[in-house]
This record gives sequence, structure tokens and C-alpha cells, in this order.
Amino acid sequence: MSVVLITGAATGIGYLTAKKLAADGHTVWASMRDPESHNQETVAEFAGLARTSGVNLHTVALDVTSQESANAAVKTVVETSGKLDVVVQNAGHLYVGYVEAFTDVDIAHLLDINAVGAHRVNRAALPYLREQRSGTLLYVGSTIIVTTPPFLGPYVASKAAFDALAVVTSYEAAQFGIETSIVMPGPSPRARRTSRTQAALPTPPSPPPTPPSTRSSPATRKQPLRSCAPAWRPTHRASRTRSLASSHCRAARSRSAPSSTSPKPASNTSWPSPTSPERRSSTGWASATPSH
Repeated sequence: MSVVLITGAATGIGYLTAKKLAADGHTVWASMRDPESHNQETVAEFAGLARTSGVNLHTVALDVTSQESANAAVKTVVETSGKLDVVVQNAGHLYVGYVEAFTDVDIAHLLDINAVGAHRVNRAALPYLREQRSGTLLYVGSTIIVTTPPFLGPYVASKAAFDALAVVTSYEAAQFGIETSIVMPGPSPRARRTSRTQAALPTPPSPPPTPPSTRSSPATRKQPLRSCAPAWRPTHRASRTRSLASSHCRAARSRSAPSSTSPKPASNTSWPSPTSPERRSSTGWASATPSH
């Protein structure tokens, strides 16, 4: 069985993963910030589970915004368990609100937690994994970098940076026998509470009224076409798993794909300009008006 270190195990996916892996017989180190204060309830629950069920479930303090904290946590795991086989990079924070409402400091702080935090943990763990020439880095990413929904802009940016660092690191770690896996789950509403921050957009001054002759009615107003980019791309040594969150993209492609019996446009067809609400895709005509 493996010795597994999980970051951000106080809540959400990390919390559920720690319990599951421990129940399966692995030695699990569930790391979290402030285990003696803010997260003492989770620490007590894990300790009770270890006593009553006999599982190897431990907790350790780890703040991903501190390199010293990451170094100390990894050292504790190796010295106590004798090795480290798997690092689950799960720690993260969520911002909800208009992108404009967040300051540059807010966005830099979220990037520091969600992307740079994983890098700090890697810097602490990789020397041990290189020395034993084996191990696995498992990153809990998100399909959100593909769907890019509104009101989650800073989070989308931070998870995109997290994903890019994971892929680049996989190239460099593979030569030492270190595997990389990037998991891309969708929402997990049944997981425990998640760490999030909300921001309200300041009320802007009212814009001047639009002349009636130029105002579009709701029935004719066009909306941007939703992105239907592939939900994953092949990476060297980095396996990638995704959820079905991008099913709307497959449906959009099937709607826009031309049939074999569709008549070809006449030679005098007027092609839309680049600013037209319609544009030609690689699979046929795609309308900018959403159908759902």
C-alpha cells in the first residue's frame, strides 16, 4: 500500500479522498491549515476514525502559501512513515463575483494559493521522490478551465495556471520515474463545505439611455457562441481524466454539423463579415444565438 499526502483535506474533495484511501488500506496524511484551531473538528473526526476503524489516517499542518510549512509537512510524513509515494495536490480557494470587483491583490492572492501553492508542495516533495526514483503527483484540476463560466474569473485563471504548471512539471519529473495524473472533476455538491470568497460589484453610474431606434429586442439580440474546445489535450507522461461537464459542446457540434444531404450554398451566397453574429466553423454554420 502507498503513503499518500493530500493537501486541502479539511473539506471537499480532499476530505472525501482521505477517508476513501484510508478505508482502502493506504497510509494517508490529510494536511490542512490550522489543524489545532480552524479545522480542529475535522482533525478530531479523523482521529476518531483511526481509533475505531484501525485505519492509517493522520493529520498534519500544511499551509500551501508557506514554503517552510510545506517543507515541514513533507519531512514529517517521510520521517514517520519512512517514504512518500503519492502527493495529491488538492488545496484551493474559490472566488465568486464579477472579475472587475476583485483587486489585483485579490487575484494575485488566489493565484498564490491555487497555483503557486502546488509548486511549493512539489518543491518540498520532489527531492524525496527523485531519490527513490518513483512516485505519483496527482493534481485535482477542474473542467472549469474549459467551460470558463462567468463570475468565477479569478478561479478559472488560477486553475489554468495550476494545470499548466502540472503539465510542465510532468515533463521534467518523468525521467526520474515520477508519474503525473491530472484529474478534471466537475462540481461536487455533496462534498463538505468549500473555501470561498464572494465579492459584490460596485454600482456603476447609469449609462445614457439608448435611442429606441437602435435598441435590440430580446428576441433578436445575439449572444456570444459558447466555447466548444476539447476538454483535454494529450500530455507527455501526464494522464488526464475529465467529467462529462462539457456534454453541451458535443451537442453543439452535432447541431452544427452539416448532413450529407444538405444543399451546398449557391455561388452568389453572401458570406457574413467577421463582425456578423454568424460565423463559419470547421464543421459548418454555427449561430451565435444559443439554442438552450
